[in-house]
Amino acid sequence: SDEDIMYAGVNLEWGSIYRSMDGGYTWTQLNSFGDPAWAIQVDPNNSHHLVVGTVGRGVWESFDRGETFSQIQGHYGQPTGAWDLHFGPKYGPYDGQLFAATPQGVYAQVNGKLELFGEGSEAYDVRTIA
Repeated sequence: SDEDIMYAGVNLEWGSIYRSMDGGYTWTQLNSFGDPAWAIQVDPNNSHHLVVGTVGRGVWESFDRGETFSQIQGHYGQPTGAWDLHFGPKYGPYDGQLFAATPQGVYAQVNGKLELFGEGSEAYDVRTIA
């Protein structure tokens, strides 16, 4: 069941992602991004949608519980990585929208691409977002 699925990002083998289907008793390597996986977020509206933020190789997403990943591109350049990821609260104006705290400010996923969110955050190395 979905309650038994867990994900872990480790700094071995160049930033691998591991998944447990049994509540953490056993783990299987899914992907190696070539850079540490710093943030992992599961979409609260779709448990098959997983997003990973790396330290220096951008933001990646999977729609099959981590079996395959594709990099989320940016409209005007791309953040080099993501320290933290957050999905907008259900029933709010940003329901299900992905946000990323990055070294280049706060980014939001709009029409499948990452773009700078708001004005002014690009001047900051944003570490967390909630």
